[in-house]
Amino acid sequence: GQSHIALVGGYESAFQGTASGALSGTAAAPGRIWIFHTTTDTWIPGGQLPQPAGAGVIATQNSKTILVSAGAPLMQLDLKRTVKNFKVLDYSVLILYFIVMAAVGAFFAFRQKSSNGYALGGRTIKWWAAGISMFATSTSAISFMAIPALVFRTNLVWFTPMIFTVVVLILQAFVIFPLLGRLQMTSTFEYLERRFHPSLRFLASLQCIVFHAVGRMSVVLLLPALAISAVSGMSVSTSVLIMGLITTFYTSAGGIEAVIWTDVIQGALMLVGVLLMIFVPIAGLPGGWSEFVSTNQTFHHFDMAIWSFDCSKPVYWMFAVTILIQGISVVSDQPTIQRVFSTPMKDVRRLAATNTICCVGVAALITMAGLAMFAYFHAFPLQLDPGMRNDQVMPLYVVQGVPRGLAGLIIAGLFAASLSTLAGSMNSVATLVGEDFYRRINRKATDRSQLLVMKVTSVLVGCFGTGLAYIMAHMPIDSIFQVWNEIVALLGGGFVGIYVLGMFTRRCSSIGAATGAIGSIICTVLVKQYTNLHWIFFTPFAVFVCLVLGYATSWLFPSRRTKELAGLTVFDSAKT
Repeated sequence: GQSHIALVGGYESAFQGTASGALSGTAAAPGRIWIFHTTTDTWIPGGQLPQPAGAGVIATQNSKTILVSAGAPLMQLDLKRTVKNFKVLDYSVLILYFIVMAAVGAFFAFRQKSSNGYALGGRTIKWWAAGISMFATSTSAISFMAIPALVFRTNLVWFTPMIFTVVVLILQAFVIFPLLGRLQMTSTFEYLERRFHPSLRFLASLQCIVFHAVGRMSVVLLLPALAISAVSGMSVSTSVLIMGLITTFYTSAGGIEAVIWTDVIQGALMLVGVLLMIFVPIAGLPGGWSEFVSTNQTFHHFDMAIWSFDCSKPVYWMFAVTILIQGISVVSDQPTIQRVFSTPMKDVRRLAATNTICCVGVAALITMAGLAMFAYFHAFPLQLDPGMRNDQVMPLYVVQGVPRGLAGLIIAGLFAASLSTLAGSMNSVATLVGEDFYRRINRKATDRSQLLVMKVTSVLVGCFGTGLAYIMAHMPIDSIFQVWNEIVALLGGGFVGIYVLGMFTRRCSSIGAATGAIGSIICTVLVKQYTNLHWIFFTPFAVFVCLVLGYATSWLFPSRRTKELAGLTVFDSAKT
């Protein structure tokens, strides 16, 4: 696995406590196998060799692990699963939930009569539903699995910068959402055409399509596949194929209404699930709450910030900058901003407040769940699966410590959240293809043909994302959360900078915006390759480079449209 080390031989009494006492024993045990978990600092017995072996080496042959030792025959070491599998009740809950999600998608499929309804729901979606949907989409399996696993392995440094979301709320509610909402757009990249040049719209839209089809969809498919692999023994590849094909089948027809209303259901399930993930493991500890506190204090898991200027670590001040930029980056995220466009203009501030409250509250609970699982597995290391990936710790606990039925409900919520995010990406890509490409290329296209193009695109993109997730399942990835942030930075950081330049400056020109976007991608790739900058800062770095290069280039090649910016900058929005 990613966090276990197997040791053959050693001393019998060396492994009765933690690693700190590993050299204190005296009773030789040459045939014993012990397994050490590097995160919880615990030892568990791993079996017995059929006969004692002297000094030797471990070799691999055809994916098999072989012990080669003098005076002993070759011995193959096999890792057997130690986790409990789902029971009939859990599978029944899971299947029932998939049926409900399919029914919701089918219900809204019959209501899709126009491209506007498919993409924006007629711009009449309830603000509270759109706000919950915005939260559920951004906190799907990536947050529900990867962040608790990250906190399980580290501490609370991943949560404390969330206090800066208050500033983000003000920017979104009073500046960004009203400015974009007044423009009555379907694709957020139409803004780039109005503010700069049509070529930037096409380039940014293509980037977003690639980002979701190549990056986001594959990641949100892979995470729940890891979950079902951990709880059922089914291979990750098989899980990816099943979920991807089923989701593509029932979500390609439902449109934005199906996505939003399934998100509302999933948001409620996520809240119930994460609460169970906190209280059940703490209640299962021998010492209860006091043991939870003492264990996390001992291993410094309550540490909330790294006060340093060493940017190879997730230091607090750069984390705060990252949160602010992520809040602004919604302008270039079609799935998120599409919910703003789907809501009546008078309700966008309440939408922003709903999203912020949900995000901060659930983020606090999710990190708390990571701490609860750390304390639980430190107390019960035998329940760990030595062959697991780090991102499987949450579903592993679900089947180990949660009562039957409830375990199925939590995993159903995980799958539902992931599949809804997948559906949102599919719907957004379909909207961009229909609005930014098909409609512009075929000027005489009917609304019916555009709707058909959107639905077909959803199917094709779903199949492509499924195939890519299948490939990723065979890649050695330590942290899906890390991979996700690297993809975001490389494919999206530059265009976030363009929106900032466009909305908050009058000077920036089309040439400056293009130069900033291209330069940010090149510089971020070089930084990733040749420096030790922590991956969490790739996005702020990409945005910073775009701002500097874009604004500097605009001094050399100034814009000629400074008198045509009514409604396109924060300085001119009142004129619309």
